[in-house]
Amino acid sequence: MPRQTEIPKEHGLPFTLLADDGGNVAREYGVLRNFGVVQLASRQTFLISPEGTIARHYDKVDVDAHSAEVLQDIKLLIEGG
Repeated sequence: MPRQTEIPKEHGLPFTLLADDGGNVAREYGVLRNFGVVQLASRQTFLISPEGTIARHYDKVDVDAHSAEVLQDIKLLIEGG
């Protein structure tokens, strides 16, 4: 079962992070990959709507542009688009 991890206040994050110790969340989202004896989650992003549904799935992440892309999609989601 995933656990919530409190972030020290000096990091300034206004949310709690999820620690997926057993890989259960990654497995449920279909992003857990086998690399021989090692399992790792592939780098993907899921934008979850306020209703709890997946509003957008980014299966390819360009690290240079990804945060701006997600921020724009969050703004569109807030505006109802």
